[in-house]
Amino acid sequence: MKRSTKALLLSFLVFPGSGHIYLKQYITGLTIMSISIVSLYYLVVKATEQAFKIVAEIQNGNVPLDPIAINELITRQQANADNLWLNIATAAVSFCWVIGIIDTYRIGSKLEKSST
Repeated sequence: MKRSTKALLLSFLVFPGSGHIYLKQYITGLTIMSISIVSLYYLVVKATEQAFKIVAEIQNGNVPLDPIAINELITRQQANADNLWLNIATAAVSFCWVIGIIDTYRIGSKLEKSST
């Protein structure tokens, strides 16, 4: 299997930036990984906070244990959440993933051509 293909698969299936690390492009790989980790951390923290708020509402008896009522509570909380930062974090992860895939294939192909 070619190095460009391995790097592409690492970036696609494992984590953004891992293909760069495989190709010894450490600064680029660590930058993409760092942005992805920070963005994913933010998304997980916000999702956990929202889940705990919903559980607290159910435990306090403010919301019945009914899927429709819980869905309405989730919808209300999503409207009140800081959607801008959630959208930015989601876009950052998506951008890093796509750029990581494209760039690792480009770098891998360039390295293969220069080695032959």
